[in-house]
Amino acid sequence: MEILGHKTVQRHLSSMIRDNRLHHCLLFEGPTGLGKALVAKWLTKIVMCEQPIQGNVIQPCGVCFHCGSIERGEHPNVIQVVPDTSMKKPKISVAKPGIINSRAAKAIAAPEIISYVGALFFLIW
Repeated sequence: MEILGHKTVQRHLSSMIRDNRLHHCLLFEGPTGLGKALVAKWLTKIVMCEQPIQGNVIQPCGVCFHCGSIERGEHPNVIQVVPDTSMKKPKISVAKPGIINSRAAKAIAAPEIISYVGALFFLIW
């Protein structure tokens, strides 16, 4: 899964995975249409993939249960929270009621997500 214009980012994240340095929380920020969600989905597949294809840029196998269910949006351990489209862009360092919808707030604040060792959180803004 090559994501046009993101080869450097993919190489950097692949290196972090190989060196076991992937942070538990990553922020993908930028203008709409940049490909942030595609990169996050690619990274999710790699982390969950049963047999990732090694290389300069690690690629998901695309055929295992995890790759397929993530692609279909059905993976039981991958939660995607979509914010209200009417919300304004908040300052990341400030958490105020009403900035995100209640479903997103509950998912982010859920103790089973935050306290789970090995959980990864990708925020796309």
